[in-house]
Amino acid sequence: MFSLLDGILVSIGNVADKGLEAAVVISKIRQAIRVAGQVQIDPAAILNAADRSLRTEYLDAIVTAFVGTFDCAERSFVYASAGHPGPLVRYADGRVDVLEESSLPLGLHVREESALLRSLELEVVSFIRSVHRW
Repeated sequence: MFSLLDGILVSIGNVADKGLEAAVVISKIRQAIRVAGQVQIDPAAILNAADRSLRTEYLDAIVTAFVGTFDCAERSFVYASAGHPGPLVRYADGRVDVLEESSLPLGLHVREESALLRSLELEVVSFIRSVHRW
């Protein structure tokens, strides 16, 4: 989670590898998402910037990522996913929903392809966490 001027940026990710190189890749993607989030409010554009960064430095890396921006004033949550399993959202009334996945993981996009944008109106109390499907 990163603070924005008018909200919060939430990101979740995983690299399809292990070891030191995987740790470096996910660290660089995290920073790319953080930097892009300071200039873009659109989660799909943030993921597309991270994808370009990944393909520039690590041609064989594949990363799943989820990015969402919460607008505190509007109480809205807009998100995009690049192959990451949809997180759970728990509403104030106790309902739980799984957010939809929307596109291929980072590193697998072709030039014209981009992450799809989705939006969600959130109630006052919500909880988001990652769901791992084994």
